[in-house]
Amino acid sequence: PSGCKPTGEICTEDSDCCGGPGNPDEESNVVCQKEGDNPIGRCDNGQSCTPAGGICRLDDTSCSANANCCAGNVLQFMTCAQDNLGIPRCLAAETECDNPEEYEGMACATSADCCGLPCTPSGSGEIMPLLCGGACVQEGNTCTTSADCCSNLPCQIEAGSTQGVCGPPGECAEYGQGCEMSTDCCGDVPCSAAGFCEFIIQ
Repeated sequence: PSGCKPTGEICTEDSDCCGGPGNPDEESNVVCQKEGDNPIGRCDNGQSCTPAGGICRLDDTSCSANANCCAGNVLQFMTCAQDNLGIPRCLAAETECDNPEEYEGMACATSADCCGLPCTPSGSGEIMPLLCGGACVQEGNTCTTSADCCSNLPCQIEAGSTQGVCGPPGECAEYGQGCEMSTDCCGDVPCSAAGFCEFIIQ
């Protein structure tokens, strides 16, 4: 998934997890649970509400996912939206997506907080905050999923890592990347009316 890692995803540090240190809703105290000396673990549940970046249910669907995002219950507030892979994620705050560019440079948990723009690590240090970026991530820059990268640039993530680097170029656009027609997309994925390689899941 884009941005931080939700409950159950692999992690190496507490800060990899949605609701972990340096991420929105860090007071949720989500940690990377590891067995013994294993360097890789899984993000736990944290506190009672689902932190920004956690999996949630959209307000217009019926499913077993949690509706209790820390920013507000999705049945009362616009606090759950699909990320750039189509996964419903809790938002850091209610978000209006009339002008996605106004979110550039703001703290985020996932691309859902950025109205579909990439949410990628910024800066350096032990805890790198996630920030909304511009249109797409260029070759050689940090990504959390191929959907963050510009078309035909896969996100190369080493095993056990939670982030990678865009590129080198491939021969087709990866899932969630921009496209003009379906033949631009890898693996028979259609090019949606919005101009992205994606299956529209309702």
